[in-house]
Amino acid sequence: MNKLIALSFLFIPLLSCNRNASNKNKVLSSASRDSYMVKSNSSNEKGPTVNNKRSEPDPGINLTAFVVIPDEIDGCSCDFYLSKKDEKRRRYLMVNDFGNTAFVSINNKVEKIFLKEHKEGSSKYLYSNDEYEIKIEITEKIDDGEETSLMKGIFTIIKGQTMLQKNFIGSCGC
Repeated sequence: MNKLIALSFLFIPLLSCNRNASNKNKVLSSASRDSYMVKSNSSNEKGPTVNNKRSEPDPGINLTAFVVIPDEIDGCSCDFYLSKKDEKRRRYLMVNDFGNTAFVSINNKVEKIFLKEHKEGSSKYLYSNDEYEIKIEITEKIDDGEETSLMKGIFTIIKGQTMLQKNFIGSCGC
């Protein structure tokens, strides 16, 4: 019996490595629809790394969808979602007011962020607050009526050496 237990401990690391190797090219696991997390790189490698383990406390970024738009967003806005399903259910990744203010839910807390940089004609926007930096890059934009645009893009959030990057869909309009 002891030999059987010892042999099982030998195979656990092999199974674990195999699972991690299959996820190596993915930014994040899609196992959880409502939250996405990354963990800070603990080695001496340069740059942020992504970790989709959910078994330990999250010292990094846990991105969650939210359903109530803050009162400060009134009138024209951009609404971003992680998927068509989230869009239909009105589960927001981020909302902004066409101006300087935006909201995103991180670690189950709706964070207020401010536009820091955008050049006219550019498809890149930089938002931040005291803790987070968020980069929005619009990769596809389609006019959908006189005052509405549909879009796709890349959402990147950074806190220190921790980074999360997701594709998003959304719309801007009045």
